[in-house]
Amino acid sequence: MLDDHFRNQLGLVTRAQVLAGGHTVRQIERRLANGEWSRVVRGVYRHSTWPVTYEQRLLAACLGLDHAAGSLQSAAMVHDLDGIRAGRVHVSVPRGRATRSPLAIVHQATHLFVPDVVDVGPIPVTSVARTIVDLAAVLPESRLTSLVDHVLVRRRTTIDEIGEAMVRAEDAPGRAGARRLIAVLDAWTPGKRIPDSEPEMELVRAIQERGLPDPDRQVPIFDHTGKQIATADVGYPPPACIAMEYDSTDFHGTPRAAVRDIARANRIVAAGWTFLVATALDRRSGFVAFVDNLEAVLARVMP
Repeated sequence: MLDDHFRNQLGLVTRAQVLAGGHTVRQIERRLANGEWSRVVRGVYRHSTWPVTYEQRLLAACLGLDHAAGSLQSAAMVHDLDGIRAGRVHVSVPRGRATRSPLAIVHQATHLFVPDVVDVGPIPVTSVARTIVDLAAVLPESRLTSLVDHVLVRRRTTIDEIGEAMVRAEDAPGRAGARRLIAVLDAWTPGKRIPDSEPEMELVRAIQERGLPDPDRQVPIFDHTGKQIATADVGYPPPACIAMEYDSTDFHGTPRAAVRDIARANRIVAAGWTFLVATALDRRSGFVAFVDNLEAVLARVMP
């Protein structure tokens, strides 16, 4: 029984689990004394054969508190969200619960509902949506924007789920960043299709920030017979007929892909569309020159 707990809990066991398994306080003290176990935090023990890891410390902090869940950067790291690295351990507890832990920074949340907490393996953490809401209060806007685009493009959560988590959070840490998060989400126009990559969404943001018409995402392109010949990453459907692609080396970096892309571009142009291609160089410069070109095209086709 204890072996199962250690195996399923990253080498950890709680005092309550030990006693429930029929062991005595004296047996606990003996194992601590001989070095077989070590006390991580009050009421939580680590087996000596298990290495100390960030995830283990986070779980120990949760096990040592009542109804605790990893949150903020800790939850983001467990969810493997883009660009989040291990740092201080953060956990959240319902207001009124114990808030002291030698392992973690403990945050009180008046509202921490069941939909806001999920288990990732053995570790209880805030959901992706709730994690985004909480991080909105502590991340710079540029970092928050990248993180929101990452989770939405990769379908890790939805705009509706983030909105619902914001409503539930009320006076949670994320409330202070609610206005910033709303502004970041504003680029995700309701009803528009989801881009296939973060660079495509960055391109959409650059177009919006210039004050140009909001482009569609994943735009179907048809030839004169009505057959679909392509789907543009971003674009304006007829009558404007402007197709835009982000040329990523992940998908377009081989000679065979280059030949295929040229043939595809020719079909798009032959169908009467203007075709613009953005590159990694454009991305590094914030798509400034690319949007200049787009603006010139729009002035011609949408006077």
